Amino acid sequence: MKRLYTFLILAFISLNILAQTGNNTKPDIIQKTNGEEMTGKVIKITDCEVTFVYTGETAEYVIKKSEIATKIVLQTSQPRYVNKKPWP
Repeated sequence: MKRLYTFLILAFISLNILAQTGNNTKPDIIQKTNGEEMTGKVIKITDCEVTFVYTGETAEYVIKKSEIATKIVLQTSQPRYVNKKPWP
């Protein structure tokens, strides 16, 4: 009986660790004003620029916020609005 409990505890811990280390991260998506969609990772967002790395690359690209259509969709699926038009 003691072996059964030990086995169940180890199995639960193993499954828990595997669930946390899975590669289930979604990329960030930037929709530009010219229609181009950039997929990768947003590194930094400042007042005027966004620093971005494409998926599978290491080079950092700096994009002006004026070149971004409306929003950036981050990994958490939470959009960051960039060029929001003010209410009249």
